[in-house]
Amino acid sequence: MNIVHEDKKKVSREIGVEIAAICGRHFLQLEHLHYGYWTKGLAVDISNLRLAQENYANFLISHIPDRVRSILDVGCGSGQMAKKLVDAGYKVDCVSPSFSLAQQARDLLGNGSDIFECYYEQLSTQNQYDLVLFSECLQYINPERAIKKTLGLLNYDGYLLIGDVFRTNAEGKC
Repeated sequence: MNIVHEDKKKVSREIGVEIAAICGRHFLQLEHLHYGYWTKGLAVDISNLRLAQENYANFLISHIPDRVRSILDVGCGSGQMAKKLVDAGYKVDCVSPSFSLAQQARDLLGNGSDIFECYYEQLSTQNQYDLVLFSECLQYINPERAIKKTLGLLNYDGYLLIGDVFRTNAEGKC
């Protein structure tokens, strides 16, 4: 019974992400699915979402160490972040559990990137990466399993870059 409940949650989440992508693209002309990085002075307003999303993508890219050449983009959405990374000179592969979003990433990235259409926990590849990127997706994956999987995919001295939202039990305002 618990497995059925978990499967329904996954399907519901996938549908929600696809609806968000469609609405964002068609109604707000957004490329990315993430929440954005709201820098000081940028009003939290729907009209600034596109700029906040670009801020976030640029912020992540600015934190990639110099020696990184290959990246696995986990939960790649429609592939927009991966495209920015490819345009910046990185070899990028992607993981997406959504058929629709994986297809959008394939269309955007062409043959230069492998798009693994599966949950990260189910990923099977011989590829190794200098960096594994979790951009607003680690919250949907069991962290212990994700770290174990990631250690098997990283090159020696590879990096893990996480940009995500975390829930804490901290008291007060976070």
